[in-house]
Amino acid sequence: MRAEPRPSPEASLTRAAGGVSLAVLASRILGLVREVVFTSLFGASRELDAFIAAFRIPNLLRDLFAEGALSAAFVSTFSQKLEREGEKPAWELANRVLNDLLLVVGAVVFAGILASPWIVDWIAPGFRDEPGKLELTITLTRILFPFLWLVAIAAVAMGVLNARSVFLIPASASSFFNLGSIVGGLLFVAWLAPDYLRGTWAHLHGTASVSSTEVVPALTGMAIGTLLGGALQFFVQVPALRRVGFHYRAIGGFRDPGVRQVLRLMGPATMGVAAVQINVMVNRRRARHGCIAQPGALGGARRHGRIPRATSRRPPPTAFALPACGGRPRRLLRADHRAHLSARPLRSRGHACGGDRSRGVFGGPNGLRRDQDSCTRFLRAR
Repeated sequence: MRAEPRPSPEASLTRAAGGVSLAVLASRILGLVREVVFTSLFGASRELDAFIAAFRIPNLLRDLFAEGALSAAFVSTFSQKLEREGEKPAWELANRVLNDLLLVVGAVVFAGILASPWIVDWIAPGFRDEPGKLELTITLTRILFPFLWLVAIAAVAMGVLNARSVFLIPASASSFFNLGSIVGGLLFVAWLAPDYLRGTWAHLHGTASVSSTEVVPALTGMAIGTLLGGALQFFVQVPALRRVGFHYRAIGGFRDPGVRQVLRLMGPATMGVAAVQINVMVNRRRARHGCIAQPGALGGARRHGRIPRATSRRPPPTAFALPACGGRPRRLLRADHRAHLSARPLRSRGHACGGDRSRGVFGGPNGLRRDQDSCTRFLRAR
């Protein structure tokens, strides 16, 4: 029987990029549904503002230290270790990073829970002026802080799968987070505040008003549902981790050269994300003081704005480029990079495979094709 031909690198790259694009779009849509659920339950109220402020604190630490920076640094280091030393040292590195991260993030979560009153007072200074709002935000912050721990281990799993050329499942993990947050949150609201859920449903149909006596238990239920969504974001990747060969081992050590390289590579990415988060915090402060809108309304507007961005922008090439480039000898990477830059001196130099981040899909099909060809050359060189 004649063997089926293997797909070309171009076809594999295109298929992976298409799958990631659809996964990102699904995540944006489910995030919008999650926003609609919150707005339907709580409206543009002070309770919703308290939840948004409480969730922003672990979410800020996630953006700074977990998903983006950690995944990029880990994929590069893991790919180099896998290519140069083999599978056993690479899996040891993955276990060391995972266990060290559990310890560090666990300490951060514990300290954050204890320091929640001071953190909330700093990040939401205007809440003290409204009776009960600051206390509610502190309670929700303590419930939501373990979300950082869950999303950190999910980021390691995402990095392992990307390094093993598995892209669709990690890209879909955020969709499962939104789905778990919606379904789990509504289930806990139905358990902790059933009258509030029934009253909200009747109020949406214009037959009754919503009682405010159970709004705090309802918010608590949605907070617990958010934790369930974070756990689902990790556990949905576990079967794929087993298939690629990962087995958990209780080993650690910050003196390991691979772990130190991951930490070193995280620095620049963390600084870049911090600039974005500072801009978000300034907008939130303006919204809180009534210059624009309430924070809940501003969050919904930002969520709407992400939908067209998800449909028009190319997926980030880091996940595709780093597994292919990470294990190549450094001298070959330097030679390829010099040749590429000499041919395109005016293009952006921040792209892992020479692409232009600023032009996006509107840069024209020729620019998109050149970027795809650049990544394909790296894949073929393996």
